Amino acid sequence: MALNRGDVIELPEDAYKYGQGTLRLRVTGIRRDLMIHYEYKWVWVRGVKINWNGQELDEITVLVKVAALPGGSADPDPGPRVTR
Repeated sequence: MALNRGDVIELPEDAYKYGQGTLRLRVTGIRRDLMIHYEYKWVWVRGVKINWNGQELDEITVLVKVAALPGGSADPDPGPRVTR
């Protein structure tokens, strides 16, 4: 999983739990230590939501599917875009 603080990720609705719609997030923290509780398939990611015009909104914590993250799986689908 190639995810670091400061990365901006865009997650489709099926790539994270308990949300609705596409989520764009600037990563501020990653709880890799808790992945064992989810069989390494999910990870808690903290970040600042970014709206459609680039404005930063609230900071939130979301449970994200590891396979949807860059470097999260060998799946040919590269997952969300990452920018720095």
